[in-house]
Amino acid sequence: MVTEARESAILIEKAFDVANALECQSILVCSYNKSDIKRVRKELGAKRVIWIMDSAPIDEIEVDDKNLIVTVPSSGLDRMSQLRVAFLQSVILGHIKLEETIVCLTGMAGSSHIDNLLITNAKRDFPWFKQYDEDNLPALGKSKVFVKLLDIALHLAIEGREGKPIGTILVLGSKNELKDCLKQLILNPCQGHGEKERNIFTPGILESVREFSAMDGAIVFNRKGLIQSAGTYLNTTSSNPSHKMPSGLGARHQAALALTIHTNAVTIAISESSGKVTVYYQGKDIITLDKM
Repeated sequence: MVTEARESAILIEKAFDVANALECQSILVCSYNKSDIKRVRKELGAKRVIWIMDSAPIDEIEVDDKNLIVTVPSSGLDRMSQLRVAFLQSVILGHIKLEETIVCLTGMAGSSHIDNLLITNAKRDFPWFKQYDEDNLPALGKSKVFVKLLDIALHLAIEGREGKPIGTILVLGSKNELKDCLKQLILNPCQGHGEKERNIFTPGILESVREFSAMDGAIVFNRKGLIQSAGTYLNTTSSNPSHKMPSGLGARHQAALALTIHTNAVTIAISESSGKVTVYYQGKDIITLDKM
């Protein structure tokens, strides 16, 4: 009987054969199994590995030019969803080029070992990227702030607030551009706080965002990663009343999508009923992620 460990060892060996045959420079690996990690490192050679992790680097991985780490939440997302998030982040952060073919190693939900090999390409498999080249990728495509905001959204969707599901909209855009589309429903709870307390890269900021998500309305962030407002109404219907919104979307998703039609903002809508996370930009759904 062939063991899981043996299956993983064979698959990892073959993955590097495939990468060499396709002249892939990088391999994306989602595994928390130390034995699999050691096997990948043994096969590494001249390839570069982008490791998908849910926390800081572990002892088996030393971060250098050939070992990069992309962090995504593990709780509540199966490894295939983690792979999609990490791949998107890797393109945005410049680890993977738009037309670069990548070999990915991961496992199915519930598996503790590598048991899946995928071959993917951003322009081929992510519809939103098809309209761009490396030279004209929008600012979103190079934004560490967006990557962090997506991470926060996933935590909110997976963990909720006080054991209850969260539904909200996170908006990323410039204050001047958004001013005609935003209306404060309540006194802005961010008013008067310093930049450090409002910066999404400040440790512990997730809990503040979690509390803001309990308010009606959206949470607005500027492109430097500072929370600008919470409890904010998105006034988008009056800007372009002739535009027909896709059917089947709830009011939250309708508003999130509409704002990206009228402005250059990025919105992330979190569904309270399903925990689904949807990213909208330029009037399109870039990526949708489902909880397990």
